[in-house]
Amino acid sequence: MFEARTVTSHARFSRETGRRVGSTLVDSLNQMPQATWLFCAAKDGLEDLIAGIRDVTGTQALIGCTTDGEISNEGFHSGSVVLGGVVTNKIQFHVTSVDHLGHDSEEAGRELARKLPDSVRYVQLFSDGLTGNGCAILRGMRSILGDDVPVCGGAAADGERFHRTWQFSGSRILTDAAVAIGFCGDFQVSTGVRSGWSPIGIAKRVTRASGHVLYELDGRPALEVYGQFPGKHADRLPAVGVEYPLGIMEESDNLQDTDYNMLLRASMSVDKSSSSSWKS
Repeated sequence: MFEARTVTSHARFSRETGRRVGSTLVDSLNQMPQATWLFCAAKDGLEDLIAGIRDVTGTQALIGCTTDGEISNEGFHSGSVVLGGVVTNKIQFHVTSVDHLGHDSEEAGRELARKLPDSVRYVQLFSDGLTGNGCAILRGMRSILGDDVPVCGGAAADGERFHRTWQFSGSRILTDAAVAIGFCGDFQVSTGVRSGWSPIGIAKRVTRASGHVLYELDGRPALEVYGQFPGKHADRLPAVGVEYPLGIMEESDNLQDTDYNMLLRASMSVDKSSSSSWKS
């Protein structure tokens, strides 16, 4: 048995709002959820909101983060609350977290993986999108979990402010952290990836980079080169980088082929004083 539902609220964040969305979710599922997922705007009242949800649902397996927009069965919204829940007799859920993500993201990934049970078969990950290196977290997790355990998820945001994001783990509200929920039990999982982006311009070579910081493209300051593409929207960096991500591919790939892999990386911060530093 497996049932999943989402509920949405546009009310001011408060304990009462948390209780209402929690009650609506429980009513929709016809019982208490085994695990819940919370995605919401980065606004005041997060502590009260989560306390209200936990008043009703009671589960320790609550996970999620703040966003740049929320998606549910009702569609896409911003500034809202989306609470999802699962009822199942086939899956056991384990929620864990690590702090100080920006210090060493790869080691944080290893620590996160070590906290999950050996029987884990699938992991969802939500990490601070401003302080952490997502690829490094995944490398760390893979070094412990191996290649057979899929890891999916995303990075937390705070709208277009790019100031501070929040991650949720049980009753805890964290920042500069990564949270994960492991799935154990009798189930099958599959994933698919597709985007609506297509490449524009002439391919450039990365000539200077360090970790997830890009300095040069074709020997020129990265921000100077990139700034030609968003045009009049360039002054909205780094926020506009979500709409104009960089597409990274291997030198052996050919844009003329119909079957090639491209890694999309959006800007998380830029150093406009030097026109060169780009953090993704």
